[in-house]
Amino acid sequence: MKQLAKLTANDGVVWYISHYSVTAIQERPSGGCWLYIMGGSTAICFKESATVIAERLEIPLVDRSAPIYGEATDVLELSVRSRTILRRAHISTVGELTEKSYTDLLVLPGMGTLSLVEIREALGRHGLALRDEKVVVPPRA
Repeated sequence: MKQLAKLTANDGVVWYISHYSVTAIQERPSGGCWLYIMGGSTAICFKESATVIAERLEIPLVDRSAPIYGEATDVLELSVRSRTILRRAHISTVGELTEKSYTDLLVLPGMGTLSLVEIREALGRHGLALRDEKVVVPPRA
């Protein structure tokens, strides 16, 4: 992973951005994208698409608009232990699961690193990720 990427915004300002500071990337309907950094408190407009910016920052992209969000967590084919932990935490859909962060899940009773790795891998097989992982937000209609 790169430490910093040099990016030039629409207004000509040069930004040196670490992939760690990126919260989300949102495609703009008129072209280009918004890059949200520092917990979403700052948005920078770029002419390049979200895909180009993500590649330059070496960020994997996740589409949170997938239809699987309404499905039960059973579609992830998790182990009995992981399914039980999620059920006891009242997390029943894939969408509810992806709204949780790594830390949110790690503090659940019975959740260990192996179960967490299993959940992250299962989400990854469907092109999904936990809340605190890098995302591409589809443009607003």
